[in-house]
Amino acid sequence: MLARSSSAASASRAGRAGDVIAREALTLAWDAIHGRLERIFRDMAMGWVQAGTILGDWAGRGLAREHLGLAGEAPRPDRPRTERERA
Repeated sequence: MLARSSSAASASRAGRAGDVIAREALTLAWDAIHGRLERIFRDMAMGWVQAGTILGDWAGRGLAREHLGLAGEAPRPDRPRTERERA
């Protein structure tokens, strides 16, 4: 009877040790993933901010040129803007 209880106790301790190791492994994995997700979110947010500024300026410039009657002079991406680009 004593042998069984002693082996059961050691199995229980081994199980708890395994739980602690698994918990620590999950915590380390979560910290690594969390750091990467933060970096990805930060980079994507910066990209959207910069794209929004560029597109907003581009659209506003086009609307202002159209309003002022300068729409024909606006550069288009499919046409060369300078003599050097035409050559």
